[in-house]
Amino acid sequence: MAVPFCRYFGECPRCFYQDVDYKSSVRIKVAEIREIFGIDPKIVESPKERFYKFRAVLNVKRIKPDKVILGYSLESGIILGINACPILRPKINDVIGFLQKQLSNEKISTWDPEMGKGKLMGITFLTNDDEVVITLNLRRKVFLKKLTYDIIYSGKGIGGIWWVVKGKMDYINGGRGKMSLPFEVEGTKLKLSPFGIYPDNLYILPKVWEVFDGFKNALALGTGYLFPLNSITTYVEENPLILREMEENKIIHYSPSKIENLGFKSFSFFHAERYEWVVINSDRFFGNIPEVWGNSFVFFGKKPKRVYELVKMNRLKVKEIFVFDTEPYTKEFLMAVISGR
Repeated sequence: MAVPFCRYFGECPRCFYQDVDYKSSVRIKVAEIREIFGIDPKIVESPKERFYKFRAVLNVKRIKPDKVILGYSLESGIILGINACPILRPKINDVIGFLQKQLSNEKISTWDPEMGKGKLMGITFLTNDDEVVITLNLRRKVFLKKLTYDIIYSGKGIGGIWWVVKGKMDYINGGRGKMSLPFEVEGTKLKLSPFGIYPDNLYILPKVWEVFDGFKNALALGTGYLFPLNSITTYVEENPLILREMEENKIIHYSPSKIENLGFKSFSFFHAERYEWVVINSDRFFGNIPEVWGNSFVFFGKKPKRVYELVKMNRLKVKEIFVFDTEPYTKEFLMAVISGR
């Protein structure tokens, strides 16, 4: 047993395992994978157990005409308001209270899923510890020029604010300032935006890359920065917001998301032979994989059953499974399944 380090533990739906020691919490997470695949996965622990999230999404709720809260959503739909969270980077915690006050003074409705009404659902935060970029996640279009200027020029270190309408394909309705921030991960310089595919816990990203060091000539579908960029020959992306960020970091190709619609000819300009590795983000891509693409695969994903179904659908043999504890003390993790025909 362990003493929880968060005042909201027991009420908050985010962390589940603060009452056990860290290693025990990781063992609980991998039990589901062992049951589904019948294989003991290799566990990669997080280098940091607290204040590890550089990116986070908080829900927004107006509880009074002049009061808005930010926090995590319970199963009942109620928002648990927080002033700070011990798994978020301090720079994010520093601006939560300020944004609550700004939104409380703004005449904008918040989304009510039961009533199907409202506009503002939540806020996505991204920080590099120097600045913060935020997105206002909207259910419907809204014009927020005054609020945007008030936040940008507040002196709180918020370098960019963007209005993002959420749907089947998110799009930006407006905003101002920076969209991406500079990061350096184990000597690799990246420009990351709130929309990208990478662990919110950037401390663990080098450990993910280390597992796949030496893998070359890969076709990567929607994996973002989960796979070493210098190992990718062709990258496929369907989301324009993610594509914009990937292009800044010299990623190559754009194509539809359903694997069945991606023929080998689509990539003949880039690569005339089979790829040594086909790397797929199973949370975003799902379907039958053409044999002509290759014989060796890496499936990333957060949902073990979905990965298992993808492996079985394509009649592949699992060789190795890695579990990266991307979010200590929560139920979240990232798995990578290495398989072949």
